Amino acid sequence: MRDKWFEMIVGAFAVGVLVSSYLPLSFGVALFFLSVALGLLLLGVLSSLRNKILFLVVPLCLTAFVGGVARYQLTSQPSPILGQYADKQVIVEGVIASEPDARGTGTFLTVKLNSLSDSNKKIPLSDTVRVSADPYPEFNYGDRVRVSGKLQMPENFETDTGRIFDYQSYLAKDGIYYEIYLPKITLLESGSGNPVVSYLLTFKSAFLSAANQVIPEPESGLLAGLLLGEKHSLAEDLNEAFRRSGLVHIVVLSGYNLTIVAYAIMRFFGWFSRFLPLFAPPLAGALGIMTFTIMAGASATAVRAAIMALLVIFAKVLGRNYDIKRALFLAGFVMVSHNPRILAFDPSFQLSFLATVGLVYLSPFFEKWFRRLPQWFGMREIVAATFATQIFVLARLVDLSGVVSIVGVFANIIVLPFIPMTMLFGALAGFAAFLHPLIAAPFAYAAYALLHYQISVASFLGNLPLATVSVPAMPLWALGASYLVLALIMYRLYHKNGPKFSQPTLKQPGS
Repeated sequence: MRDKWFEMIVGAFAVGVLVSSYLPLSFGVALFFLSVALGLLLLGVLSSLRNKILFLVVPLCLTAFVGGVARYQLTSQPSPILGQYADKQVIVEGVIASEPDARGTGTFLTVKLNSLSDSNKKIPLSDTVRVSADPYPEFNYGDRVRVSGKLQMPENFETDTGRIFDYQSYLAKDGIYYEIYLPKITLLESGSGNPVVSYLLTFKSAFLSAANQVIPEPESGLLAGLLLGEKHSLAEDLNEAFRRSGLVHIVVLSGYNLTIVAYAIMRFFGWFSRFLPLFAPPLAGALGIMTFTIMAGASATAVRAAIMALLVIFAKVLGRNYDIKRALFLAGFVMVSHNPRILAFDPSFQLSFLATVGLVYLSPFFEKWFRRLPQWFGMREIVAATFATQIFVLARLVDLSGVVSIVGVFANIIVLPFIPMTMLFGALAGFAAFLHPLIAAPFAYAAYALLHYQISVASFLGNLPLATVSVPAMPLWALGASYLVLALIMYRLYHKNGPKFSQPTLKQPGS
């Protein structure tokens, strides 16, 4: 019962954040809710009603709702100093604070500013801007640069499916309120970033170069997305095929990817559990997730995705539902409290959280329904996890993309069981290539075969005439209603069968 109260209170906090994200509430409204909460609490204390617990939980939920509203309104706002120079030519200096986002026609740089030049004087700043630069010359993380160009606010835009993408809020979640388009950039010095991050990014670049020597394109591009979260490692037409086939989540190191991969890694090592200690499969899964996250640069998005995936490991170790549910809601509460904007404006966090919720709440039911499936390579758990995550992310994914992949579930079932082996052989091929291409050859051939299979599946299914169905834009209330219905279905399932279901423990494959 206490877990349900905790979930309701955290849920009320999240609702407060969401409401405030789209509808700023005044101090008077917040005061009204607090007054109602206090009145109910006093009524519960003074009355002779037997069921007084409601008079405690409801006030706590109302207070948590107000707390969510207040927390969102305390988020960072655009700098008033920098705002004075909007739509003007500026000269600013700063350090490139993350790995450059290189694309076909240009590169996006995230620059942490430290000064702005105005009339022969330098004004100190601590803002972050997004710079759209030419692909050449190349710049790196930690470079201190001088940027000369027009400072402007980001503009929302219409996507190919007719949806308006809230680009301003998407950048604001990372504290970015202004951008500079195609400015003049001068390199002042290198090596001004965090030395640990610099080393990791250098190693990542060397690893990808080594892997490219032994695995050709486009297979090496897919491996870069699988292992290190390279966002634009595939050609546009192939990336579109992965999107239409419902497999695009494996191309980047997102939470949607990691939650599935965490499940699959443990099943892969569980195959050898008779030769390994009991803690080996979950430990291998946790170490694998942390390694991939660090090598990908340990960005805020990747770290949040890794936390969601590590909770799956936590569930497998404990083997009990209520512990992982509590940990899941606590992790979500901490992350949203730290940065409230991610709840409404960070698709990666949303899909990560929803996929993990699906694994925690729905996987046990699907494993029961698919109990006739064989356990070869963890097939039963992979299929159950695929259905569970697909159901929970479907509404939000459709809302974001505007399409439903008809072949997505089937594509995931025939591809995901091979992801752990692909990552294993791909990583071994890259590391062995540091020594000599001949040493890497056996691993590279195995990785190539698996990668080629996945690309073939995505290309074939993604290019089918009815692979996807376009859907109109979903109103916010419809999106909320779809998840409310899903929550009610989950409540009925657990109310009817809850005591008989728990997180599945690691089993010997084939048992």
